[in-house]
Amino acid sequence: MSYRFIIDIRPHRYGWSCALPTTDERVFVLKPQAIQFAQQQCAEVPAEILVRNRHGAIERRLQIGPR
Repeated sequence: MSYRFIIDIRPHRYGWSCALPTTDERVFVLKPQAIQFAQQQCAEVPAEILVRNRHGAIERRLQIGPR
């Protein structure tokens, strides 16, 4: 499956940031909130969600496609 875009979730000063390629960065208090938001954003197109730790290494990789 080829992905249309990649969503990057990483630690932020006030929680977890979710960076989408088409919009500005959004910050959430909890990591599950950021992951849920990213999953909702890619309900229509195939995307890859990368959850990174504070050093930038990939902690978790989710591959989401249209439902």
